[in-house]
Amino acid sequence: MELNAKKDVLNALEGAYAAIKGGQIENLHGLSDHIVHSMSIYQDKEITNAAIAIYALAKIFETEKYKKHRKIKDFTKAVLSHMDDAIFALRRDDVEKYSNTLKILFGDIEGFSKRIRFYIEDVLNFSKIKKSSKLYEHGLSLGQAAEATGVTKWELMPMTGETTTHEKFVETVADDSGKINLVRKLFRLK
Repeated sequence: MELNAKKDVLNALEGAYAAIKGGQIENLHGLSDHIVHSMSIYQDKEITNAAIAIYALAKIFETEKYKKHRKIKDFTKAVLSHMDDAIFALRRDDVEKYSNTLKILFGDIEGFSKRIRFYIEDVLNFSKIKKSSKLYEHGLSLGQAAEATGVTKWELMPMTGETTTHEKFVETVADDSGKINLVRKLFRLK
């Protein structure tokens, strides 16, 4: 993992750890998005997995149903323990241990409760698709974004179609002369 990418992931994981421990769940979304930005620069799958995990945890911890779940304290304790292990592994440049720890964290998320397991799997899949769409917004191709998060292009397409990312940089032109002037401007024609 590239040094600057590792620093970004470490900062995000440390921030997520502190947010969960301090009950500041609203900070998790921003941390996840920051890692996605790093992924778009460094294109390292290990970065994306951290973003997906943090985003999925945000979805769990912000949902009222799960805040009151009888196993939430045990789940939170396990999550914090695995995040601590991932942070420690990255500090020691042990990317394999970091990767394995994130897999365990995904397992914790999936196995949070047999009663709500189906929904949690949906949260993980939704998190992957959401982070893929963010990568697409950051300039990766549809294929690169899908591959980075482990989803298919077909799963990602509806999410990218629902965004207005492609419309952000387009000027609205009402008449034909305005359209011609826009084309001239775009292609630097006189």
